[in-house]
Amino acid sequence: MPKKEHGVLDVAVAVVRNAQGHVLLAERTPRQVSAGFWELPGGKVDAGETPLAAARRELLEEVGLHADALSPWCEYEHRFPTRRLRLHFFQVTRWHGEARGREGQRVEWADARHPPLPLLPSNVRVLAQLSLPPLLVRVELVHGCDAWAACAAAAAAMPAGADMLLAAPCLPAGQRVQLGRRLAAVLRPRNARLLLSGGVADARQAGLPDICSDDAELSRLPARPAARAWIVEAADGQALARAQALGADGAIIPAARGGAGAPDWQFVRRTTEQARLPCYVAGALVVADGAVAREAGAAGIVVTSEASRLRPEAAAA
Repeated sequence: MPKKEHGVLDVAVAVVRNAQGHVLLAERTPRQVSAGFWELPGGKVDAGETPLAAARRELLEEVGLHADALSPWCEYEHRFPTRRLRLHFFQVTRWHGEARGREGQRVEWADARHPPLPLLPSNVRVLAQLSLPPLLVRVELVHGCDAWAACAAAAAAMPAGADMLLAAPCLPAGQRVQLGRRLAAVLRPRNARLLLSGGVADARQAGLPDICSDDAELSRLPARPAARAWIVEAADGQALARAQALGADGAIIPAARGGAGAPDWQFVRRTTEQARLPCYVAGALVVADGAVAREAGAAGIVVTSEASRLRPEAAAA
């Protein structure tokens, strides 16, 4: 049961995806505040009701779906001019029924990257989270390398549906910004995005709406940076707790305690169960590990950019 606070309204929200990975959205009716805006199914948690029960109830009342299994996913607060909402999001992992607007509203199975507009402001952040891919390809540049050649090769080897995470501490800030702009332009036609690791300022100058902060930057940030999606590299539980406290949209966690050795999926499961935000797993992983990571509760994995780790036939070997 959520702790009641004066002036805070608890809202439960159901996240439902179909077999194609599209998320269910509903348009607010003319009888509602913010009529015409699109949102995830959900509503106010009634007195004496748990957020989980409210999410199940609202899903049935609004769009006619029965939630057979759902689990806590993330939560955050959103301030409207006249009130403050605490939103509790639940992933509906099994459901039955046919989605329809039971209150006369339109419903749509939408690609989270291209949802119908306008979106209800309180849902913008979670749609950015839902648009994150199950695979991040990490490119780690080192001194003396041909930065553009390394990035171009990694982009050419990336599987469809992946995004790129670029770590370039060896380059001066100006070169990182220039490289980021150029690489983002290459990835954009493929519907892939670029995240610069450890560079809030660099990402802003490069015009990148999504940001990835490393441990060092996380320790210096006083508050959540302005970003569509903010991902944090959290090497340990302390960093993960700080990421959650600052409102990160996702975290990259090690596949094993201490960050070394073979993946420890029990460790991953314990970490994801304690986190209240989507987690990516990083370590000595290949693409085929993605299914195991998701079974352990992770949103996806991070793999290095070597072609041997990206080819499906190599990953399955």
